[in-house]
Formats: sequence, structure tokens, C-alpha cells
Amino acid sequence: METTQNSAAAPGRKIFYLPKRANQGGWEKLIELGAVQTGEGDYNFHKLEVPQSWDLRPSDVSPFQKRLYDAEGDAGKIIAKVFYKPGSAGGGGSLHVFLTEDDPQRD
Repeated sequence: METTQNSAAAPGRKIFYLPKRANQGGWEKLIELGAVQTGEGDYNFHKLEVPQSWDLRPSDVSPFQKRLYDAEGDAGKIIAKVFYKPGSAGGGGSLHVFLTEDDPQRD
């Protein structure tokens, strides 16, 4: 459950499903950057409306890791690491949002 584009999103926006579990301050930072929580989702994921310029891309690290980018402004600026873990391999996903430019998790 990661992303979909449909008529439910406002013009210029799209729908993403991101893990509820995040680093401290992570959700606040995503909202500051333009994400809007819809109040929908399930026990593992929030349904969000995000700017059209946001994109989830695969990582070279694992098939269960994605990178959240914002292509507007700084072309390809990474916003967060997204971890999708199957239930049998750690139970649910998590999200690490970069709160600062020098976040040690950015690598």
C-alpha cells in the first residue's frame, strides 16, 4: 500500500499510504512540507494527500525500502526513508523523515 492517483485527491495532489510509525517529529515535518492526513487508513498506514511533486522511489538497499522525494524546488530532494516490512519480518512498516539537512540517517 504505497501510492495511488485517483479522483479522490484534490487537484494538484495525489494519495499516498505511509506507515503510521515514524521518528519523533516526523509526522509534524511531513505536514509542514505539505502532507494532509485524511483521517483514513488502517492500523499500519495513514492515508495522505500529498503534493503532486512527491514521489516514492525504490532504494538499492532492499525491496522493502523506498525513498520519498520532492521533485519541486530542489530537484529530487529526499524527504524520508520508508520501510515496508512484511508481518513475518518485523511487523509493519516505519518512516524516517529527515528533520534537518544533516540528519545522520540521510545516507
